[in-house]
Amino acid sequence: MSYSFLYTAATLLGLSSQPLPTPPVLAPPSPTPPAVATARPAERGGVMPVVAPLPAQTPSGGFTAHVASYKTEAAAHTGWAQIRGQAPDLGSLDPHFLPVEVPDKGTWVRLTAGRFATRADAVGFCASLKAVVPYCRPLEVKE
Repeated sequence: MSYSFLYTAATLLGLSSQPLPTPPVLAPPSPTPPAVATARPAERGGVMPVVAPLPAQTPSGGFTAHVASYKTEAAAHTGWAQIRGQAPDLGSLDPHFLPVEVPDKGTWVRLTAGRFATRADAVGFCASLKAVVPYCRPLEVKE
C-alpha cells in the first residue's frame, strides 16, 4: 500500500485530524552497479587465512585428509582449485580424486589432500584448515 492511499483513507474515514507527514523522497537507484572485486582478499587489503605449517607427507602414507565430495571429477578439480586459491600453502599437497559409491546417492568423487604417516598428522592438518574449508576429516588410505 502506498503512503498516499493510507493518508487518503485515514482522512476520508475521519481517523486523522492532522495531516500525515510527507514521506521522504528517495534518491533514484544508481544507473551502474558497483564494481565487483575480483582480487583475492590479500590483494584488497584483507587477510588471507593462515594455514599452519604442513605436517611431513609421505608418498605412501597411511592417512589422507578428506576435504570435500563432488558429484563429478570435473567439479572436484574445480573445488581443489578454489580451496588452493583460499589457502595457497596447500599447493605443495597432492590432491587425490577417489570415486566412491554412496548408498541411495550414487557415485561421488572424494577429494583428498596429502598423505600423512599418522592419523594425528592428518588431524593436525585438518585443524589448520578450519579457516578455509568447513569440512576436513582424516581418512585411512586403503590401497
